[in-house]
Amino acid sequence: MKGVKKCFGPLLAFAIMLGLSLSVYLDTSALKHDVQYIPISSDSAAVAGSTNGSNRNPSFEITWLSADAPDQNINRGTNHYFTSRLSNNKCTFVNYSDIYTSTPSYTTYPIAQFTYGFDSYRYNYLSESGYPGSFDSIICNQTVPFGTLYSSQSNLDSHPNFDDSSLNNIPPLDRPPYSALLPYYYDFDSFYAHDTAIDTNTGITYNQTLKLSEIVGHAPNKFNSLTIPLGRPNESVGTITQGRQVKLQGVFDFSGPGNTFTWNSDLSSAYFRLYYAGLTESQSITDTNSNSGGYVDCTTNFISLPANDFYQLEYTCDLTSPTTFYNGQLWFYLKFYNPYGYLFDTNADWSFGSTFFITDNDDTPGGTWGTAPTGNNLSKAPGSAQALIPSNDDWFSSLSNLFSFGFFNPFAPIFQMFSDNNSCASIPTIAGMIHSEETEVCPWFNSTLRNIVTPVLGLSSMMLVFGFAVRWLGSRSGNFIEDSGGFDSGGYHFENKFRRKN
Repeated sequence: MKGVKKCFGPLLAFAIMLGLSLSVYLDTSALKHDVQYIPISSDSAAVAGSTNGSNRNPSFEITWLSADAPDQNINRGTNHYFTSRLSNNKCTFVNYSDIYTSTPSYTTYPIAQFTYGFDSYRYNYLSESGYPGSFDSIICNQTVPFGTLYSSQSNLDSHPNFDDSSLNNIPPLDRPPYSALLPYYYDFDSFYAHDTAIDTNTGITYNQTLKLSEIVGHAPNKFNSLTIPLGRPNESVGTITQGRQVKLQGVFDFSGPGNTFTWNSDLSSAYFRLYYAGLTESQSITDTNSNSGGYVDCTTNFISLPANDFYQLEYTCDLTSPTTFYNGQLWFYLKFYNPYGYLFDTNADWSFGSTFFITDNDDTPGGTWGTAPTGNNLSKAPGSAQALIPSNDDWFSSLSNLFSFGFFNPFAPIFQMFSDNNSCASIPTIAGMIHSEETEVCPWFNSTLRNIVTPVLGLSSMMLVFGFAVRWLGSRSGNFIEDSGGFDSGGYHFENKFRRKN
């Protein structure tokens, strides 16, 4: 009994510590909101009039003056999308009214401009009497799957189901990419500023930080304008009320061996700003409604350590909200601009560093800004860590397929016990037969042990099977039994080799 009491004290202390740690890491009301996503869909509120910007995310955009326009390959049309409209209670692709196209685009006249974005809607304030037919298009271009409903922050009805047969209106040679988009109408609606993905076959975690070359096709340099959409505050951020403090802090990283960075000598007219625009609670929502918005200039701090190949641009943008905006109806974006030349010259494939929105001057860590990416091909989105996960075919399988034969790995059932952290199997029928309350069977070993043992067992079993195959193929008659056949002639015995007969 005394031993039990001795153990109870440390266990109680551990339980208290665990509870405190969980209260820190599971705090959903944290006020330092991580910017994980860069939205490229407009996510618009449809209104007739607007001032100080518009009620939407702008496109991700880079411009160059003609003298500095890039001649490298530039990404074009990697994200397909189409529009549709309501017909017979279904969203339908209509010839000569809807479009099927792709983004990004790159034009060189009158200036070189790279644009990455497409239209979508979350709110509609256009009246049918003033704008007949507008609702039919708006309701069919939402960033939720066809046939579903926004979970929050929207005044649109359920996204109607899509008439699959209407895609036959797209010419057959152009149709395949668009048929593969359903249940969405686009490949992806955001970039990942940073991302994490787990290979369910091996348990290995992959981390990715967005580089600008993934978006453009090469590291953009010597541009005079850059626009980065930052989306809307979500429900965890809450309403941006009058006088509320909103601070954006972020870093761009230009570091790397052999990298260089120099500012333009003339930045007298350049600016680095955080823009905002949205609908305010002091306004009535009508189809002629105008929005409110503005900008704040950001302060920058450039850290340069050439001896260490270290270059980082830090920025801070402080906003005191001038009014109270409708919940979820305030859009932000960054813009850097130099009207008379480029901003900086670098050879770095620069990347997004940490970026946070901090509200109420409280930098308690946790929370995420904006909404998670959607689309039917999220692994194609720039910055996605899913693209780092290798295909399921291992080296031995690829070699077997190369020669059009395969071998059953008899050890696979063994090391499968150490893989796939989510491989629990449901056994309701067996549980009923044996009168067990457990209706699910999970792997015997924890994820840490599986992550270590899986590759070891996998490699070892493949080596054994491969050795078996080589030995079998190298044997004289396709088996491991020594041939004893042959014949005698002239005092010699002939086999695969011959020897003199004594």
